[in-house]
Amino acid sequence: MAGGFSKQGKLRLIIAVLILAAAVAGGFTWYFGYYTKTPEYSVRMMQEAVAKHDQEKFARYVDVENLVNTSCDALFEGIMDADASMNDAQRNAVAGYMDFFKAPLRAGFTSVIRDFVKTGEWGGNAGGTAALSVDSDVVVNKAGLKNITFRGIEGIEQNKEDGTAVVSACVFPEDVGQEFVLKGLLKKTEDGFWRLEEISNFREFIRFIAVSRQGRVKAYVEETDRIMQAHDAAIHELDKKFVDIVQTGNLSQDATRMALRKVMLEEILPDWQKRHEELAAVEVPQAAQTLHRLRLHICELRESYAKIYAEWLETKAAPTIRKANEMRRDVKEMESEAKRIREQMRAKGL
Repeated sequence: MAGGFSKQGKLRLIIAVLILAAAVAGGFTWYFGYYTKTPEYSVRMMQEAVAKHDQEKFARYVDVENLVNTSCDALFEGIMDADASMNDAQRNAVAGYMDFFKAPLRAGFTSVIRDFVKTGEWGGNAGGTAALSVDSDVVVNKAGLKNITFRGIEGIEQNKEDGTAVVSACVFPEDVGQEFVLKGLLKKTEDGFWRLEEISNFREFIRFIAVSRQGRVKAYVEETDRIMQAHDAAIHELDKKFVDIVQTGNLSQDATRMALRKVMLEEILPDWQKRHEELAAVEVPQAAQTLHRLRLHICELRESYAKIYAEWLETKAAPTIRKANEMRRDVKEMESEAKRIREQMRAKGL
C-alpha cells in the first residue's frame, strides 16, 4: 500500500524493534551484570585509573595497604636472597632488625604508589613527604622501578574455586636489559568485583633485579680491575725509575731535574691519561657509580699533580711545590677511600 505499511510490514517492524531492544538489554545485562564483575574489567579499570590519574578509582580496584605491606616484606626478603655474602646467622640477625624499618618503608612505598598514579611515572620524591618515610627515590631504585617499561598484559587466569585470579604483566627493567613477568593476585570482593591484593612474585622480582645488578657490577669490577692493575704495575716501574734518577743524580743540578721532568711529562702523565681514558669508556652500573667517579677524579688529580710537579722541576718555585704536595696529600686520601670501597665490594663477592 502506498504511503503506509501493510499489516505484514508493520508486524515485521515490531519484531525487528523487539529484537533490537532485546539485544540492547542483553548487552547492558552482560556489561553490568557480568563483565564489570570480571578480573579483566578490574585490570582495565586499574590501567584507566593510572592513565587518567584517578586516585579514587585506583583505590577501588587496588588494595593499596595490603599491596604496600606485602611489597615491603618482599623487598627485604628479595634483597637478602640475593646477598650471597650473608650466612644464616647474619640473615637471622638482619631479619630481627627489619621491623624497625618497616613503618618508614611502608610510608615510602605508599608515597611511591600515590605519585605513580598521580604522574604515571616511577619518579620518586627525594626525601619523601611523611615524617618517618624512607626516601621515595631509594624505594624506587631498590625495587627496580626507576627505569621500568610496561610491555603489556600477557594473560589473566581465574580460579573460580577460591575466588582468586592472577594477572601476568610483562615489564622491562632497562638497567637489567631483560623482561620479567610480574604476577598480580586479585581477589573477588563481597560486592562481586575484583581487587588487586599483591604482587605474588615480587620477592622473586627483587631478587632478579638484585642478582642482575650484581652481575653487571661484577663485570664492571673485573674490567676495571684489569685496567687498574695494568696501570698500577706501569706506574710502579716508573716510580722506581724516578727514584733511581734522584738517587744517582742531584736535584740541585739542572740535568737531574730535566731528566725527572721528562719522565713525569712523557711517561707518568701519559699513563695516567691513558688510564683515565680507559676507565671513562667503561659502562658503569648504578651501584658502582661512587667508586667510578672517585677513580676518575683521582686520575684528574694525578694528571694535574704531574703537570704541577714538572713545573716545579723547571722553576723551583716554592708555591708550586707546596701546591703539588697538597694535591698529592688529597689524592692519597681519595685513593684510600677508593680502596676501602673496593674492599667492601670484594667482601660481597664482587
